[in-house]
Amino acid sequence: MVVLLWLYLSLFALADEPPKVDANLATEYELAAVPGLGPAKARAIVKYRLKHGPFRRVNQLERVSGLSLNTVKKLAPYLEVGDFKEAKKAIKQQRIDAPPYSGPVIDINTADVHQLGQLPGVGPTKAQAIFDDREKRGRFRKCRSLERVTGIGPSTVEQLMEACEAGRPERDR
Repeated sequence: MVVLLWLYLSLFALADEPPKVDANLATEYELAAVPGLGPAKARAIVKYRLKHGPFRRVNQLERVSGLSLNTVKKLAPYLEVGDFKEAKKAIKQQRIDAPPYSGPVIDINTADVHQLGQLPGVGPTKAQAIFDDREKRGRFRKCRSLERVTGIGPSTVEQLMEACEAGRPERDR
C-alpha cells in the first residue's frame, strides 16, 4: 500500500513540474518566461550562445554576463540542455539569419551623454560614467578603452563594438 501511494505521489509530483526550456534552442521570448530570468538576462543568454556556441551543461550558463552561480542553481529546475550537435547547427543558422547592426555609429570621443546612452548595453548611468571619464582622463584611443570606465566590462564593450568608434581629434588627421 505504501509503495502504491509513493508511486501515485511521484507521478503527481512529476505532472506538476514545469516543462523545461532548452537553453540552447529557446528564443529570447521563451527564455524571458522562465521564472527568475526576464528579458535582459534572456537577451544575454542568446547573445552569449550566438558568440560562443551552445552550452554542454546547464551550469555553463554561469559564463553569461549577469548570471551568477547562485542564479543558475535557481534556474536549473526550469532549464535543460538538449543535443549539442543539434544546438550547434541551430546556432550556426541563427548567425547566418541575424540582421547586421543598423543603428547609429557613435564616436565616443565627441558624443554627449544622451548620444552615449544610445550605445547598446549603455544606459544613462554608464553614459554619464563614460562622459565623466573622458573629461577627467582624456579621449579614448579605441572602443575597447571603455573598459577603463568603472562599471563597464568586457561584455558591455562586446555589445557596443558595432556601434562604436573612437575618432581622432581634427589636428591628428
